[in-house]
Amino acid sequence: MTAPAASRAFPLAFLFSGPAVEPRLRQAFSAAALASLRMAMRAKLAASAIVAAFLVVQFPSWPVLWWIGLAALFGAAGVLQYRLAKARPRAWRKYAFMLFDVALIAFASLLRNPLIDYGGVAVQLDLRFQSFLYLFIPLALSIFSFTPRFVLFTGACIAVVWLAAVAPIVLRPDTVTLLDLPNRGAATIAEKTEYLLKPTFVHLANLTQEVVILLVVALLLALGVSRQMGLVVRQIAAERSRAALARYFSPNMVDEIAALDRPLGEVRAQQAGVLFADIVGFTALAERLGPEKTMELLRGFHRRMAESVFAHGGTVDKYIGDAVMATFGTPRPSGDDALRAVRCALAMADAVARWNTERAAAGEAPIRIGIGLHYGPVVAGDMGDERRLEYAVIGDTVNTASRIEALTRERGVVALISADTVAAAGPQLDASAQGRLQPAAPAQLRGRAQPVELWAAA
Repeated sequence: MTAPAASRAFPLAFLFSGPAVEPRLRQAFSAAALASLRMAMRAKLAASAIVAAFLVVQFPSWPVLWWIGLAALFGAAGVLQYRLAKARPRAWRKYAFMLFDVALIAFASLLRNPLIDYGGVAVQLDLRFQSFLYLFIPLALSIFSFTPRFVLFTGACIAVVWLAAVAPIVLRPDTVTLLDLPNRGAATIAEKTEYLLKPTFVHLANLTQEVVILLVVALLLALGVSRQMGLVVRQIAAERSRAALARYFSPNMVDEIAALDRPLGEVRAQQAGVLFADIVGFTALAERLGPEKTMELLRGFHRRMAESVFAHGGTVDKYIGDAVMATFGTPRPSGDDALRAVRCALAMADAVARWNTERAAAGEAPIRIGIGLHYGPVVAGDMGDERRLEYAVIGDTVNTASRIEALTRERGVVALISADTVAAAGPQLDASAQGRLQPAAPAQLRGRAQPVELWAAA
């Protein structure tokens, strides 16, 4: 598989867009965004409270109210953003609020407290108090968006706003930097240190380092968010595939099949057991029960039949109204497919017998089922087109199994099993199972030249 042109041109292009997801999943992410924004609001309120408490401890005097007010404004902006998003969401709004948050922190860091008399202290000294670290708070909050490009936007926003905020200080006429040091190349350590200690000195290298480190952290956070979102999308797809597969395949095969990065396989000929089971007289029963009771009956029937199929390592090929089609030996054939198919047919009969006991106790009428089973060559594999593939089993064996099942009504038996199936099961068929099988009269089925020899299950 070749990478898209954009990815080849810019390896990190995926950071500027969300993971490729289907529309319904995108809607689910949109719904989750509001919950994430609520969490971000709570995080902002907690951060505001912690910073305010820290400032009170560090500056236990009434001028601290200026900074506490700014911290409260930061938290209030989070509350307003959440309420606006809840009432009428707008995609652009989170960018505007992030810009406000960053500008507010930069303003609080560099604009002097009007309640304090600084007594002519050089304004350049304010850059030495590491106030830049507060800007990592909005950067950390940006990950609640679960959008890599928003994390990158936040990092770029902080860099631009901070540089714009410190520019007036750096450009002041009385500001000095290492670039102004006479004989900078030949200056001694003592001379440089004396220069660094000047009140109006600004360390440009430190300012640059702060911005570079922040941008690196923003990039790493964006990569982390992108990785997490990709994992979430893949895990959702994998779980959805497993859930779908679990409806048709036995649990021991679900993980193996779900791990395949391709369809189940090319169409191929193989030996397999094919079983049909349905409810006798279902049409009349459905008219009597009504729609809700009919669906409840079908769910109970399908569930019990599927449990029997899965317990014997079979595959539920499809549900056809009140009928269940199951196969044994697909998609992975083994040496005991016929044996497991026979045991499954007997287990189905037992499951319905137990169910009828429960129905009788509940005052409901018993149901009758018919089971037909045949073992022989089938054509199995993925069928369909590139838009929809479905694993299917077709061939004369399928048709024969279906016609054997229909014959159970004429014979008045629960299950009919072809002699080919019993022969394929071989001597592995235990004595209890053999004791439940009785020879039945051969049947001339449509489409077959020779009569089919049968066994009836008691």
